[in-house]
Amino acid sequence: MSNATVSNMKEFAELDLLGEWISCDGTQSEMSSAFLHSELTALGWHHRSVDEAVARFLLGNLTQAPSRVPGPDLTRPPSHLTAGEAKYPILMFSRVPRAMLIGSFLHEAECQQIIDLSVPRMRRSLVVSPTDDVNSDGSISYGRTSSQTYFGFGDAEICDTVFRRASEALNWPIEQMEGLQVLRYGKGAEFTPHFDFFDPRSHSDIIERTGQRVGSLLMYLNTPVAGGGTIFPDANFEVAPHMGNAFLFTYDHPDAD
Repeated sequence: MSNATVSNMKEFAELDLLGEWISCDGTQSEMSSAFLHSELTALGWHHRSVDEAVARFLLGNLTQAPSRVPGPDLTRPPSHLTAGEAKYPILMFSRVPRAMLIGSFLHEAECQQIIDLSVPRMRRSLVVSPTDDVNSDGSISYGRTSSQTYFGFGDAEICDTVFRRASEALNWPIEQMEGLQVLRYGKGAEFTPHFDFFDPRSHSDIIERTGQRVGSLLMYLNTPVAGGGTIFPDANFEVAPHMGNAFLFTYDHPDAD
């Protein structure tokens, strides 16, 4: 037996004990993941064991009923998503964070058609901040240097096709979707780390007016020579962009902490 195998077995044993400790001591009160992380790390538990055990605890012992989110049930994830007669393979999924990579969700011709429609409409991307007027589309920010355009349902046939496909594949009504944002990141452009959902402490007016975001579906329209990935720094992984693939991430308890 290799040293790596022994190490893994030890971590699994730690994980079982730690999960049992959390379940016994934590279910009677509401505890944030940050609190559990700091307390258990201080006791000497390995950070990876803490991460997994806290995730297991939060999945199984949330006192607040989760919001409904787009996508399949990840307790027993399927091998593919279905829309009409088409099947789209799930290439990767994660329960914490709740996310999945979907292969070949768009055809090459569809990607190019969306690009062609978008190019003449591109404008500098905006960011919604707490200081913006409630009727504002947002303001320019140095933290977001892409260009973008927007298609609502009914604006373009190809975009309506994408809306319908996403709605059926993710079991989510079109009327509860935002418009389709098409983004272009030129050389050196970025969107610095952020939450896609609205922080209730600073964006309560937006939530009251439009509702809270519970998920985002990213669809990659081309495959760059380098860069262009979607990075999740807290989860320590990056999604590599590949034409036609889609990446879904959802949050049933939007919480900036």
